[in-house]
Parts: sequence; structure tokens; C-alpha cells
Amino acid sequence: MITVGASAYPRIIDFARMGEIAREVALIFGRHCPHCRVVWPESILAHRNAALHTTRIRPAGTRGGLVLCKEKYAKEIDSQTFPHSRRAVMHVIAAKAVCFHERRNRVSNYISSSCKNARALAEGMKRNTYRLVSGGTDNHLMLVDVGAKGVTGKDCQIALDEAGIR
Repeated sequence: MITVGASAYPRIIDFARMGEIAREVALIFGRHCPHCRVVWPESILAHRNAALHTTRIRPAGTRGGLVLCKEKYAKEIDSQTFPHSRRAVMHVIAAKAVCFHERRNRVSNYISSSCKNARALAEGMKRNTYRLVSGGTDNHLMLVDVGAKGVTGKDCQIALDEAGIR
């Protein structure tokens, strides 16, 4: 299996190309997307056989995760994960279901707002002469070269925490 994803990548990943590569070498292609706050131009399983998500970060539910996959892989994935790798905690499963139900209509607006705000922040950072490693952002993330300003990452973390930004 090839698993593609990133926790600190501010650009859209070319999943179509990654899927082509996986098919060329006859591997299952999975997408790991704990921080993917972008409205992708294709469905979650387009070009992929499986998608792995955390349920704590998005959709802001209880700790845990989920695997979405195409039907032909479901039995094999299920046999390897539930309940063998972890004891079933039914109240946590119920909490995830409630979270998905409550969020299903609001997720797209939330993601769009996060992306719009991140782009505005990125442009503000650039106007204030900060260098963005990728030149901008397509999602909710950005990588800022603060060292060029003589500031450490720790200094930034403290300032952001004091401002209530996490």
C-alpha cells in the first residue's frame, strides 16, 4: 500500500498522479488526511482505494479514527482492524456517529472559511515581509520562515498561545 498525506503541507496534493503511480506498480493507494481542510475537487475515494482520517481534528469529534475504502477492500480491512486491533468502545463509536451527523451540512462551510482565512493570513504575512516556504496556501496550513526575522519557533508559539491562536 502507498499512503499519501501530510500534516504540514500547504498545497493541494495531486492524488490523481499518486493513484496512477500506485496502479502502475499494482499497489493499493491510501490517503492519510488528518489535517486536510480543503474542499477537494474530487470525491474522497477518487483515485484512491482507501482514506484514513482522524475523528478528533476533523470533524472535531472524539479521539479516534476511521478508514473509508472501496467495497472490494472492506472485508480485508475490517478483518485487520475491528475489533482485533482495538477493543470496541461503543460509546465512542456512538459519539463519532453523532459528530458526523451534526457536522455533515456544516463541514463544507467550515472548511471553506478556514481556507479563506488562511489565505488572508498568508497574504498578510507576505505583506509584512515574511517568507512563506511554498509561497502561499491552498488549505488551512502555511509554513513561515521566521528564522529570517531572527525569531525562533518557540518565540512564535508563545506569542500565538498568548493571542489565543492555536
